[in-house]
Amino acid sequence: MLVAVMGLWGTAIGARLYFLQVHESAQFRERATKQQQQTLDISPPRGRIYDRNESELAASITVKSVFAVPSEVQNVENTARVLSSITGLSRSEITGKLKAADRRFVYIKRKVSSEEASSIEEADLNGIHFEDESQRFYPNGELASQVLGYVGLDEQGLGGIENKYNSIIEGKEGKVVYLTDARRKSFNQIAQPAQPGANLVITIDKNIQHFVEQEVRDAVERTRAKGIYVIVMDS
Repeated sequence: MLVAVMGLWGTAIGARLYFLQVHESAQFRERATKQQQQTLDISPPRGRIYDRNESELAASITVKSVFAVPSEVQNVENTARVLSSITGLSRSEITGKLKAADRRFVYIKRKVSSEEASSIEEADLNGIHFEDESQRFYPNGELASQVLGYVGLDEQGLGGIENKYNSIIEGKEGKVVYLTDARRKSFNQIAQPAQPGANLVITIDKNIQHFVEQEVRDAVERTRAKGIYVIVMDS
């Protein structure tokens, strides 16, 4: 009798192990991966835009984005107070992010200024980290802005040339995989670098464009015109 019971018990255990290791193995591996890894997408540097003489009209610079690992934050209220005073974000908004216990990663503020980044670094807050991101920069200010267009926070072209040729100059995003231990503490990271987009040369001449825009502004001021159109030709 005892032998029979032990045999049935062994069979049940074997069947359960087989079920877990074969039928449920993929699900458990997926759950383990989610618990041990946090993937962060990195926006790629967009390709540069040049005028006909290869003078730079648009470029990408590297800036810092601030993120938190909630499980690593030791004093939520103090951390929220310090970050609020530096970033200008409300303390309640930051507190809500830091208390998101179900999340292993949360952005505090993306693409902060160099002054904000320096102040946060000096504060040396537990659980607060930085990641490099690309940000669009127009060295000539608003020159030809109606033609160049603009990009959003995710560096996707939303108007003008930035939008028209977005697929060419956007590049391919990279990834950073943060590895965590059983206590959800980050101990390593694996990076896949972002690939820059292709550069673009357009037919605009920066000097002529500057002259035309200045003349249009002067004409609007003199005449109070509601609209002015200018065509520049090489005759």
